[in-house]
Amino acid sequence: MKSMKMMQRAQAGFTLIELMIVIAIIGILAAIAIPQYQDYVTRAKWQENIVSMEPIKLAIAECAQNNSGDLTLCDTAAKIGVTLPTPKYGSALTMTPTTAAINVTGTATVGSFTLVMTPTVNPTNISWAVSGTCTKAKCGITPG
Repeated sequence: MKSMKMMQRAQAGFTLIELMIVIAIIGILAAIAIPQYQDYVTRAKWQENIVSMEPIKLAIAECAQNNSGDLTLCDTAAKIGVTLPTPKYGSALTMTPTTAAINVTGTATVGSFTLVMTPTVNPTNISWAVSGTCTKAKCGITPG
């Protein structure tokens, strides 16, 4: 009976090795989670740049529709009747003459990537090709 009480008292806490194993596991999980979290934050910030392009895309689509699909009549902000905004995490939006492509370069906060959205007029709609140095992991949108 006395030895049973001694054994229960001896096993009342965690050993040093058990605590070190738990700390090592937490460290490994943190090493994996922190870079993933940073990519998630960057993607969320890039969405503001992408959202700022949406009114311009709509104006280009409307202009192309009104001009029988001729994008050369819709390739500047003046021709589509809008002011190009400056997104919070990017340079001022620009448009490429003759193609009406919308360009934005992210700030250093979001990796200084570039994103170009180029319209193509189809018989029933306008499709947008995405190109630039953004990747899905960093910008949340797949170029190509």
